[in-house]
Amino acid sequence: MRSTNKRRRYAFGKYKGEVTLLALVLLVGSGVFMFFKSFFDNDISNLTTEILAALLGSIITVIITMLLIRQQGTVEQVQETTAASKTIVFQEKLKLFREFIEVYTKSSLDGKLSREELENLEVLAMTISILARRIPIRSSEPTVDREGEKFVDLSKGLGRFVLQLQLFGLDTKGVQLVGDKRQLHQEYFGEYQEGEYRHLAFQDKELLSIEDILAMMKTELVMAQWDSLEMDDDLLEGTRYSEVRKLLTYRDYRDQ
Repeated sequence: MRSTNKRRRYAFGKYKGEVTLLALVLLVGSGVFMFFKSFFDNDISNLTTEILAALLGSIITVIITMLLIRQQGTVEQVQETTAASKTIVFQEKLKLFREFIEVYTKSSLDGKLSREELENLEVLAMTISILARRIPIRSSEPTVDREGEKFVDLSKGLGRFVLQLQLFGLDTKGVQLVGDKRQLHQEYFGEYQEGEYRHLAFQDKELLSIEDILAMMKTELVMAQWDSLEMDDDLLEGTRYSEVRKLLTYRDYRDQ
């Protein structure tokens, strides 16, 4: 019973403005009807009738204008709320991406990942997966049909990348998938060669690199803010972060 009353109070509070406006319209309409009825019950001239009709039209116009202004204000408020929420999500994504990159970059300084760093990357990957979405990427080639469409799935990409780090270590470029490593790779990542995984952009390779992760993160941020990838053709071609590997492997400055 208490729960029902609470829902009723919530519903009334939510639509209080609409209920108040409806009551006001009914009240004004009733008043106008009674006011004009007193005139039309008597024998009045045509001029008076025209004046009353003009006055009635003005009142109706004012009421309709009030409704339109209120509706416009509601739409603008919803748009502002949506934009604010979008900005908050964008900022949170950027913060988490920065934390992930920071942990990875610091680990690359000594060439190995500690247990704590792997745990941090795992937590960050799972947290980011909550905010990430599946993004379709249409090919620039007009002959490619929907079956050839690619998708960016940062949730899958990060999960795969962190597990890959746990299995094979930091330097994916130096890993040779032979023997036990090939069997291990097949056991955990074999499904990426078939089914829906074949349509995942940046993941159509045996081992992911940090460049692939950065590309997926960039795609996520671009789509979250602008809903367009037109300005990022080099990103989709895989050339945006081609210099990252050189940056991460150069450490001679630490001896200076």
